[in-house]
Amino acid sequence: MTEIVLNAELRKTGKSVSNRLRMMGKVPGVYYAPGDEPLPIAVKESELKNLIYTTEAHIVKLKLEDGKEFQCILKDVEFDPVTDKPIHFDLYGLKAGAKITLEVPIVLVGKSPGVEKGGIIEHLLHTVEVECSSDAIPEHIEVDVSNLDIGDSIHVRDLNVPGVKILENELAVVVAIVPPRGVEIAAEAKPAEEEAQPSAQSKPESE
Repeated sequence: MTEIVLNAELRKTGKSVSNRLRMMGKVPGVYYAPGDEPLPIAVKESELKNLIYTTEAHIVKLKLEDGKEFQCILKDVEFDPVTDKPIHFDLYGLKAGAKITLEVPIVLVGKSPGVEKGGIIEHLLHTVEVECSSDAIPEHIEVDVSNLDIGDSIHVRDLNVPGVKILENELAVVVAIVPPRGVEIAAEAKPAEEEAQPSAQSKPESE
């Protein structure tokens, strides 16, 4: 798993302090871990975005101004409902060999024969919550669609990642190949068109 360095500064707590930090282009957050005191911190929004907007799960090396370093993962991010900017985040400290839960991205691989026939691929589940050892966090979970024809789908119960327990509903659909909508509409419209045409027997005789 790749590691991302996140440079942070310790901050004071309070709503007014957090608002000032956001005006300066920084995002307030907190680092916490079992047995450790929570640390209120702040990072540049640009650095945090590199961690948020990614298709991989990453180990975070949190570096403080006083030289202290912590290994952690991004546990949660809160976004502004209007601007969609990150306004708060949580980092969870990793302890060697300890069990943790986190969100892991799903990446589709392969070429679906159903898509080549004109079907539409619907990627419905982009991340899954998993439980695993802190030493065995997957960067992502690959889902192979190379055997999916039109009408086929892959569910959570079909995923198998050694050393990883998936906590999502096993009936949830991860990806499906659905028929082209135009084809469905044409198929539904055909009987109506046939009914609209009068049969030869029902035509009135010419005078």
